[in-house]
Amino acid sequence: MRLYLSRLGFIDEEILMAFWSRWKRWQKWTAGIVGALFALGVMGSFVEKEVPNVVGSSLPDAVQVLKTEGFGTVSVTDEHGASVLKSHFADGFQVTAQAPGAGVKAKVSKAVSLTVRATPAPASLVSHKPTPSASPSPTPSPSPSPSTTPTPSPEPTTAEPTPEPTVDAPVEEPAPEPTAQPEPAPQQAYYSSCREAKAAGAAPLYRGDPGYRSRLDRDGDGVACEK
Repeated sequence: MRLYLSRLGFIDEEILMAFWSRWKRWQKWTAGIVGALFALGVMGSFVEKEVPNVVGSSLPDAVQVLKTEGFGTVSVTDEHGASVLKSHFADGFQVTAQAPGAGVKAKVSKAVSLTVRATPAPASLVSHKPTPSASPSPTPSPSPSPSTTPTPSPEPTTAEPTPEPTVDAPVEEPAPEPTAQPEPAPQQAYYSSCREAKAAGAAPLYRGDPGYRSRLDRDGDGVACEK
């Protein structure tokens, strides 16, 4: 290429040499960068890390956690053994098992196998088709009944009321007046001595009191058993 440009004659030889040296230098740098990246990739594939625990997580979250730790290769199967494509990762799957297990050291180049199951959609997101309501059946209109000629009713006859028999009101008899009960005669008390009168609580005895006797009134003042 350098000889071809020099033969054209419109490019200076010194400028061409400078450009060519720079081009060679860029090629070396590019080759070195590409080689370094390739070496890092090859070395990184032999790095071992602990596999994070993603059981119980949703499938998109589990894949993101594994990629963050360096495990970029993930194979997914459902509980029936069928493979789950990457385009269906966000269809509501939940991780139930993983291999290698959580905490196991494995090379980041090794694929991590995940077993998932479909989680039921929330009841609020399930679309319910409205049940068609039964259309009301038309109510048949009643057919007009044939008109009938009314039969003349006989005129009522007024009957004279029968007089009710008179009943004499019962005569109330006066209630008998209560007879006065005779007052019981005072009992006659007899005390043989003043000691007996005091024991009965009747002392002192005055003249006219039941149980008063002149024999008990020693001083004759009308009061017996005063002492």
